[in-house]
Amino acid sequence: MQCHGTREPIVSTAATFAGGHESCATCHQAHSFSSSSALRCAACHKKTQVLAQNKARAHRDCASCHEPHAVRAPAERSCVKCHSDVSSTHPAVGAKTDCISCHDPHPKRVAQLAHRCTHCHDEARSEKAFHSPKTECTDCHRPHRFDLSGIEERALCVRCHATQIRLTSRNEGHFSCESCHGESVHELSPPLACASCHEEQLSNSPEGHRDCASCHESHRGAVAAGTACASCHQIAKLPGLHRIPDEPQGEGHSECAACHEVHIPRARADRATCMTCHKDIANHEPDAKRCTGCHTFVRGRSQR
Repeated sequence: MQCHGTREPIVSTAATFAGGHESCATCHQAHSFSSSSALRCAACHKKTQVLAQNKARAHRDCASCHEPHAVRAPAERSCVKCHSDVSSTHPAVGAKTDCISCHDPHPKRVAQLAHRCTHCHDEARSEKAFHSPKTECTDCHRPHRFDLSGIEERALCVRCHATQIRLTSRNEGHFSCESCHGESVHELSPPLACASCHEEQLSNSPEGHRDCASCHESHRGAVAAGTACASCHQIAKLPGLHRIPDEPQGEGHSECAACHEVHIPRARADRATCMTCHKDIANHEPDAKRCTGCHTFVRGRSQR
């Protein structure tokens, strides 16, 4: 070391340290100091596992990462030699650099490629504890791109919820996922009740119509396909004029929406509404403002 502190090859005093590298003679044989005759690393470290050693040939060569006289140099200098095109938004953890905060260069198991997120984020019970039973951390936080700032909300959700995003694309009130599902994707709660925005419609609706999802597709907002009044209301058992069958002239009362609005409990019973269909008797009892005074839809007499 008296010579190689100033002469080529320059050898730092850090080249020797306790734990197997106590002196130059640990690796170099007396009277044969060339690099070709130096003791191979595997002679002492043959049981040391290396990250991805079965997949990456360069990882099996100690010299790819370790310099012979600076084997304990900072790891990021070793990683960037080959992986300069990989940048990570994950912060350094403690004294560890970005790469080795997740990737252990010498893992205990050969198959271990990277630490699981819960290795550090131990507030999560598992990799699937923070969103849904089928969603892992890496489904949203992509490897090397953990920071989600700047990613538009719907662009993130669409990775798994493409159908729901498509349905809300034309539904202005439901366009934002946060408006119903809240801001914290790590602590999901049931979607907000429809009444939080649609209080007026809900308060005016009959008791049997207050389960919004029984008629409406929640993301698109429109009445779901196949949802008809008859799915709950048996037409044959309804009282009064409800039972009059449709006729070729268009008379009849099987079209519920002609008289009823789903969010208003009482049917439209004014004369003008009835006249939209019964134009042929527009002059019948001209002073009557409501046809249902005689022609009832309730139980009892049912005159035409």
